[in-house]
Amino acid sequence: MVKFLKRYLTLLIIIPINIGAVMNSDIQISNYKVIGEQIVNTATNYIGVKYRYGHSSPNGFDCSGLTQYVYNKHGIKISRTAKDQYKQGEKVKKNELQSGDLVFFQGKKSKGVRHVGIVVDTLENGQFKFIHASCSKGVRISYSYETYYKIRYIGARRILV
Repeated sequence: MVKFLKRYLTLLIIIPINIGAVMNSDIQISNYKVIGEQIVNTATNYIGVKYRYGHSSPNGFDCSGLTQYVYNKHGIKISRTAKDQYKQGEKVKKNELQSGDLVFFQGKKSKGVRHVGIVVDTLENGQFKFIHASCSKGVRISYSYETYYKIRYIGARRILV
């Protein structure tokens, strides 16, 4: 009888703690989704803004200037360059991307991180839409399956708040 009571009392203590941890995790995921959607909504306000190397304002953006500016609008501080942004947050697998995640690409002629965008939406087979400041077309939405980006994809990061 004593063993039964010990086991029963242990379960009464452990189960609520574990349920609380799961609920807290769900709340964090839910909060991130809301923030990610807000980040995307803010970024889409700048579609059509021209590309300007080294700039991070609605008068012109380079790729990392756009991501830094948009995240900053939501009180989230991230580094200025794509290379440094790639070192922040948590690594995310391509098939686990969510709106608001940062996606990174290598350059046309050079290896390593040279370009960054923000996931707008996920598609089938791990593909995604992303918003970014393109050198030739300014702030726009592109798709990861476009040849230029498909062969240059490096990885993704989730900036946790």
